Amino acid sequence: MSKHYDVVVVGRSLGALATAALLSRRSWRVLVIGHGARPQRYEWEGLPFARRGHTFVAGATPVWRRIVAELAQTQTLKRRTHPRDPMFQLLTSELALDVPPDGARFSLELGREFSEQRRAVEDFYAELSRFTAECDAALEEELVLPPATFWERREANRALGKLSYIDKASVSFGSLFVLPDAIQEMVRGTVAFASSMSGELPLFAALRLHASYTRGIFDFPSGEDELTEFLVERIRAHGGDVELADRVENVDVTRGAISSVKSSGTDARIGVGFLVTDMTAAQLLLLARVEPSLRGGERGAQVFGAEQIFVTSVLVKSSGLPKPLAREAFLVPPPGSGLPRVRLHREPVDASRELLVLESIEFERQRPIAKLRESVLLTLMHFFPFMSGHFIAVDSVHDGLPLWDYRSDSRIEVPRTMVKSGATPQAEPMDRRFRVNGAHLFGLAAEPVRAPLSRAFLVGPSVLPALGQEGELLAAMSVARLINRTDRQKERMRREMWSKIELP
Repeated sequence: MSKHYDVVVVGRSLGALATAALLSRRSWRVLVIGHGARPQRYEWEGLPFARRGHTFVAGATPVWRRIVAELAQTQTLKRRTHPRDPMFQLLTSELALDVPPDGARFSLELGREFSEQRRAVEDFYAELSRFTAECDAALEEELVLPPATFWERREANRALGKLSYIDKASVSFGSLFVLPDAIQEMVRGTVAFASSMSGELPLFAALRLHASYTRGIFDFPSGEDELTEFLVERIRAHGGDVELADRVENVDVTRGAISSVKSSGTDARIGVGFLVTDMTAAQLLLLARVEPSLRGGERGAQVFGAEQIFVTSVLVKSSGLPKPLAREAFLVPPPGSGLPRVRLHREPVDASRELLVLESIEFERQRPIAKLRESVLLTLMHFFPFMSGHFIAVDSVHDGLPLWDYRSDSRIEVPRTMVKSGATPQAEPMDRRFRVNGAHLFGLAAEPVRAPLSRAFLVGPSVLPALGQEGELLAAMSVARLINRTDRQKERMRREMWSKIELP
């Protein structure tokens, strides 16, 4: 073998890169292989587009604060991010509601739109604030989530078992909180786009996800790609290697344990101490060429791909955007209109142009894929009927359709074979949410962090899908803890290092 790494991390998701950064910081020799995952942004003839929108809703969670503190990057992160104000906006046919970070201003918004039900809404958000503080205190503890061993389950149940709403997996949101329809739409929208789990979530997860949207959001100026850059910098600063453009062609298994991998960037095998991936267990087994019958029994829940997130990029002239439009907005068209609900991200490009990233949740066979771009644009036009005259270019990497170029004041269709700068000629797969059979840990968890193959771990969205980004970070912290505990010297070094870690 040409090289050997203590840990090989496969994937470039938040959970994968956070795990790699933590282990690099703890003196493990780490290699990150992107495995075909593509960056958020791409370009065509100098025009920017996006594969997905990005809101870092986990930025105020205790697990992220702990990771940043261990990396000694608290002050750096404060300089690189900026607070969002308003945090987001709800647009329906009847109202436009801003959600600012300041409680007094939010109360004025509620009084303007819901004078008769203002007290009920304020009581709900007061309860949400209390619930958030309670959860933060529990999740600040060092836990392995989801737990597997007796002691891990004991610690997790001790920390989480008495939390409010944790046992209300089958209780609907509307049956506990009497709120205006618009507020319920706002809660459903934030939860749907922040979670990686399909279907009705446990009430605990729904409240936690909505709280992550309303406690304060801090943006990286360049979105997800800058967050990736931040974590990659930390990995390399501590001696790790990062090859985001490479893929793992296959994984070698010896006596049930990961032994080596073959990367597309080298002809030789790379020796592996531990393998960490954001793939599902089934995808890892396929890469390792292991038959399901050889897994040694099923562990955790079964996960299946469900709804998909369809993304459309619309580059527009800044003069065509209303100034009150927030950085992020949830567009809810009238019932019965047949139009999809859309999450809109507004990203300034320069003084005269802005990029709108539009996301819709698409159920299987709900609409033909060739019609999705048009349906999303119809929702946009419903709220901003004048905007079509300000289009510069429209594209989606998911539908295989030509790029639409409006720079000549008429639509010119550019074949995908000509859109070569960062996008592929073929339609790229959409991000999926997971349908889970047999969810555990109060309905929050699906797959275990310990993969079916020895010395392999999972940190992707399939582990704690109900908690979205926070779930990925909790899985990352759990795996870093499990791997570090296998080396007593490194574990002792980590504990001694806490006296030197920059506190937030």
